[in-house]
Amino acid sequence: MEELQARNRLLVAQAEALRARLAEAEDEIVRLTRLLEQATPDAPDPKTGRRRGPLATLRRAFR
Repeated sequence: MEELQARNRLLVAQAEALRARLAEAEDEIVRLTRLLEQATPDAPDPKTGRRRGPLATLRRAFR
């Protein structure tokens, strides 16, 4: 029983550490997205010729 409780405490600690890392990663994504929005000029869509924003360009690249 004590062994299971110790394992449970370890798993809880690992989960908390992963949550913290996830929060840091989310903050970094937001920071990088803002930088991308500032630094990337709107590029025309090759098919339509209309301009699209940097996030649309990024989304299109990962389809």
